[in-house]
Amino acid sequence: MPLPPAAVALDTSLAGARTTGIGLYTVRLAAGLAETDLRGRLWFLGGDGAALPPGMPHAPARTRSRTLWMAGEVPGLLEARGARLFHGLCNFALPLRKPRGTRFALTVHDVIPLTHPDTVSRPYRIQFAAWIRRSLDLCDAVLCDSEATRRELCARFPGAPATVVHLGADHAPAPEAARACPPLSPKPHVLYVGALDARKQVGTLLDAFARLPRSRDCALLLVGQPAFGAEALLAQVERLRADGLDVRPVGHLPVAELWGAVAGASVLCCPSGAEGFGLPPLEGLALGVPVVASRIPAHEEVLGDAARFFAPGDPDDLAAALAAVLDGAPAAAELRRRGPPRAARFTWRACAGATAAVYRRLI
Repeated sequence: MPLPPAAVALDTSLAGARTTGIGLYTVRLAAGLAETDLRGRLWFLGGDGAALPPGMPHAPARTRSRTLWMAGEVPGLLEARGARLFHGLCNFALPLRKPRGTRFALTVHDVIPLTHPDTVSRPYRIQFAAWIRRSLDLCDAVLCDSEATRRELCARFPGAPATVVHLGADHAPAPEAARACPPLSPKPHVLYVGALDARKQVGTLLDAFARLPRSRDCALLLVGQPAFGAEALLAQVERLRADGLDVRPVGHLPVAELWGAVAGASVLCCPSGAEGFGLPPLEGLALGVPVVASRIPAHEEVLGDAARFFAPGDPDDLAAALAAVLDGAPAAAELRRRGPPRAARFTWRACAGATAAVYRRLI
């Protein structure tokens, strides 16, 4: 028996992906939309169905290649279901052709391959540049994680139909629950959460940590998996360890352990040279952890006055910021006080509501 028409088909190809913020966004947005009046008109395409709201129509991908799935399989699925709207969640990827009667929306999380081309691999940069241009030619609405991303997108693609829909932070547990998990280190420690890649400027954090007095007896813990540019970073880690500094790459952590690691940190540091939003520092604020972040537009927009900022790429300025938080009990206490109320402004319910408003305008 044929399935009924679907008003909105959602790209959930990264649902269940453990290492990506887009995966978290996919799962939380799908759950939020399922609680709106659109619930009976949604259809999820791709990804791990177990990570998505139960009882909802879901079509698993037939190929393991997300590129081939999006370009070759999705258009036929949309035509077969008579979908009124398809929403691509993965930054630049939409089907390369538009089925008749279907409108397209696209979430652009960042345009870092265009603004900071040296921080991504050449093949990815080429794919991103070509595909996002084609997607923007086809789409009827663009959702950006931040005003910073919207400005960067529109500077390169004037006239892009872009609006801002912030992400949420209320997936973070209560601070008391997170602190129930044992911390990664009994010593005072600086925590970094994110991929070990070039755009995150982890090398600046390593240089800054080396400038802190060794008598501080603190550690630097790096939570995240190696990515583009990780070889140089890991070599730098080994040099610091050889000099007697306590620097530990701990890799990927299960969710419960990750929350315990964040809650137990003396300071959470986000040294990125570019971000589209910046979930880890916002999660740190939600847990009442002092956050030190690079002064880039997305961080300033999202973190407001609840974090201490430093000049991106400047290890001396970062070292001074870290020392001020590690040494200054009043400064750290003030950041802990400001963090949770700031994070509470960002909810997945609001994200889903604003997204649903875009859908209603289009269909």
